[in-house]
Amino acid sequence: NLFGIGIGVPGLVDVAAGELLFAPNLNWRDVPLRDMVQEIIDAPVYVMNEANQAALGERYFGSGRDSNYMLYVSSGIGIGGGIVSNGRLIEGATGFAGEVGHMTVVCDGLPCNCGNHGCWETEAGLRALFRRIETAVAEGRQSWLVEATNGNLDRMDVSLVVVAARRGDEVTLQALRETGEWLGIGLANLMNVLNPRNVVFGGPLSTAHEFILPVIRDTISQRAWDWIRDQAEIGLADHGEDATVFGG
Repeated sequence: NLFGIGIGVPGLVDVAAGELLFAPNLNWRDVPLRDMVQEIIDAPVYVMNEANQAALGERYFGSGRDSNYMLYVSSGIGIGGGIVSNGRLIEGATGFAGEVGHMTVVCDGLPCNCGNHGCWETEAGLRALFRRIETAVAEGRQSWLVEATNGNLDRMDVSLVVVAARRGDEVTLQALRETGEWLGIGLANLMNVLNPRNVVFGGPLSTAHEFILPVIRDTISQRAWDWIRDQAEIGLADHGEDATVFGG
């Protein structure tokens, strides 16, 4: 028999009801996931925000192992977060804590799928990275990615971006630097608020860590308080995109 099924989803989750309330990047609302799965499979089903679930995975089995004060942030199409304080995941008054991707970082900034403008994920997520590359190419700058995608930059993915960066493609390198700076700005803000011992960076964008992580660290060193920064270890999720699975 199955011990249980853990489902991590990108959005606001009513954990007690097993219901996905709102996933802006999927355009899903009020989806009774637990009930849908239990109609098919006779096993306990647990539904949770994917970043919170990943934070549990890294806390118990990964780079935040045994850390009582950990901040986990994943960057992909959206940005998610999970906060461990005093050894426990912070859920918040109604279970929605950790929605760090929707901090406003730019007044009157770009529209976000959540309905707001200037959210952190509009500047530090995958779409922001791809947008910077596309803008540079539209302005006439040369990039190997145009050749690699046969002129259709919609076909870009993170692995292709990493190849371009390793080839020294300056458009790609600049886009990674700018995206890394925005990630560092948000992380510095969160560190000043939460005072974590471990900061764990995961999600699809962490695949480009060799280019992104040094910029994140430099930005944090400029913007986070010394007393907080010097006591924190900033590193990668041990389990990458599988951290959510380990959390499940």
